[in-house]
Amino acid sequence: EEGERLVGEWMIQACGTIYALRHEPFVAFDLMRGAVRLPVDVFLARLDGRFTVPHELHRGDPLSVAAADAALGDHGGHGAVELPEGAVWRLERHEKGGVRPLMLAKWVRATKIDGKYLPSQTGGAEVWHGMLP
Repeated sequence: EEGERLVGEWMIQACGTIYALRHEPFVAFDLMRGAVRLPVDVFLARLDGRFTVPHELHRGDPLSVAAADAALGDHGGHGAVELPEGAVWRLERHEKGGVRPLMLAKWVRATKIDGKYLPSQTGGAEVWHGMLP
């Protein structure tokens, strides 16, 4: 709608993790109206399956990092060829007037090396994510 924008990540060139993508290389993770993040259920309903979205590990009560790591497994939700880099937590408050997103938090695996596949770090060529048939 007017004044809204779709926020996401292009997963084309490998930076710190290599993926054998099972989907198109764009993953949408938020719908913003101006500076306001819309609730996740509104975001998902509005996209109506037209875009790839993050793999949901859990919904409901708090989830520990250890439990999220176990739920990610060895390849996460997007076909990581190596251990997935981490997970994002989204906190929303249910109020009388509806749902209000409060914050996002990201856990990144301590062993992840940012940019380890970039030519500026390797001195070699770009690494592109493979698309699975």
